[in-house]
Amino acid sequence: MTQKGHCFRGLLTSACIILNVVAVGSYLLSIFSTKAALPVPAPRSPEQIIQSGCAYAGTLESLARKYKPTKFFPYLHTGYHRFYETFFEQYRSRPLRMLEIGLDSGAGTLMWKEYFPCVELFGIDSNTNTSGSMKAKTVARVFQGDQSNATFLKEFVKQSGGNFDIIVDDGGHSFLQQIVSYQVLFETALRPGGIYAIEDIESSFWDGGRMYGVKMLGGLDNPSTTYSKFKKVADVVNRKFHDNRYQVFGRVDLWVKGITFYPNLIILQKKSKVDRPYDAHYIYNKQVKGPAKYQGNEFSYGPSPFAPDTLDPNWKAARLAPNNFQAKYGPKAVPVFVWGYEDTRVLQ
Repeated sequence: MTQKGHCFRGLLTSACIILNVVAVGSYLLSIFSTKAALPVPAPRSPEQIIQSGCAYAGTLESLARKYKPTKFFPYLHTGYHRFYETFFEQYRSRPLRMLEIGLDSGAGTLMWKEYFPCVELFGIDSNTNTSGSMKAKTVARVFQGDQSNATFLKEFVKQSGGNFDIIVDDGGHSFLQQIVSYQVLFETALRPGGIYAIEDIESSFWDGGRMYGVKMLGGLDNPSTTYSKFKKVADVVNRKFHDNRYQVFGRVDLWVKGITFYPNLIILQKKSKVDRPYDAHYIYNKQVKGPAKYQGNEFSYGPSPFAPDTLDPNWKAARLAPNNFQAKYGPKAVPVFVWGYEDTRVLQ
């Protein structure tokens, strides 16, 4: 073949390679172009969200910046998003019931609705005709009433059905309002294992200032403030080590699993069936100082919301472990039979 023929074949080969490269490039470009041109998914109904497993997006901080409720921005004595995610994240992917006391601008209620895509929201406010309450009504069932009125709160529990996973008190912030709401709602409206939050406890430290028209006479050493009373709840949580009869709010104390203090915020956890066996007295009761020394041992039941030990009704008579201790009280038996008492109501 002549030199010209070799050159012609070489040109054809080069052209083929170039054409192939162009074809491959065009194919890849079509793939990425198609991917980029996919339509944005349409908004989903609540039923579709639940069917998809309550899919959610966005952090609490990002949603707080979007809706701007005052409990997060712009004040530097709030910023509760820093603390709530530790307790609330577990609820985002499932249906739940939530109560918010105090609706303000309504922005917080809208934020909760997006943060918890499967939430059934309820609200309480002293005035449901404000623009904030009207906005909240678009995503929540709103009740009008005084949170310091125990009769109103009990009626609310009856009408709403209670059984809330989360209760957030962002209401009037007076000591009376915060304490009465807690005394009624923690035991009767919060589901076992639920979370109860009291915001804006700054009012416990005000000295004569007015909040929503109510004069606050607080201070660090004032025993009647919300802050002072709930500090004692920490002693309730650990009372098996000093006095099993110690209490602050009466029967409500039986349900407290734990209490956490943050700046301007108190968060309480309610006991559930998994906490049931741990209401026993302290095993080393003879080693402690105080009434607990004489109030029983680990084989006698302590104060509990689930049931008193029928063999130890006064919570003070220590007794020896039964011969069939492992069979009766062992881990496998605990879910259905604990400390000689069974109550199917708390096992559901």
